[in-house]
Amino acid sequence: MQDYIDHIVAGARDKKYQWKALPGTKELLGALSKMENVKLALVTGNSIETALSKLRSAGIDETLFMENGTGNLLGAFGCDPHEERGYLVKLAAERIGKILPGKPELSGSDLVVIGDTLNDIKCAHDNQVPCIAVTTGIFKATELEDAEVVLENGFSDVAGSIKAIVGVKYGQKSIF
Repeated sequence: MQDYIDHIVAGARDKKYQWKALPGTKELLGALSKMENVKLALVTGNSIETALSKLRSAGIDETLFMENGTGNLLGAFGCDPHEERGYLVKLAAERIGKILPGKPELSGSDLVVIGDTLNDIKCAHDNQVPCIAVTTGIFKATELEDAEVVLENGFSDVAGSIKAIVGVKYGQKSIF
């Protein structure tokens, strides 16, 4: 596994592999990061090193996902011990709760998973967390319809994306 991680990290550094942010992504993350009721975190099957390489390659400010003052990415990653991907959502919730004032125990209604695969929807729903699906990967909107919201144009409508993210409820289909 470390060979794979080293390969991706070196490939990104040497620009053999490049990732691009979707239109509106940087603006969306910037706006969300300034909201008092939002804390950004990553839940990914990637290792921390691979996630950082992909964020940097795409020109996304990695500090938006950092624990305050620690320099550590906040969330849960493929390198964290887990048998099922859904556990990563629980682990991320625990980690977020530990750094928030009062150290609250977060529930599914406090979280939103944003993803572009059927596995992303499943890991959200396994934890009673609403999912916003974006049609940026190999899946079409009709294939992602189990998500509470499907954003067919990614985050190009930043205001609409924010409205969807802060307004989505588990089990309630919405159109934004």
